[in-house]
Amino acid sequence: MAKLKKTMEPQSQLSQLTINYPLKLDQRHVQEALVAVLYNNGELSSKEACDLARLTRREFEERVLPQFGFSVLRDTEENLQIELST
Repeated sequence: MAKLKKTMEPQSQLSQLTINYPLKLDQRHVQEALVAVLYNNGELSSKEACDLARLTRREFEERVLPQFGFSVLRDTEENLQIELST
């Protein structure tokens, strides 16, 4: 019987950022907005975005992205062609 060896991928390095923002904004809102923008710009994968925002994938895709005007589906030329051909 073969033994499976579980390996852990090295975690990406994280850095901390301090942002000044108006008190009327909630810290969680600012964090989710930043993560959504970075995801939308292709800087973060959906897994990285969810991990940073401490959200499930469903929460991120169904609540956070639409809240900031983004979609799970990126409007790439390839995606547009697929949509137009259906």
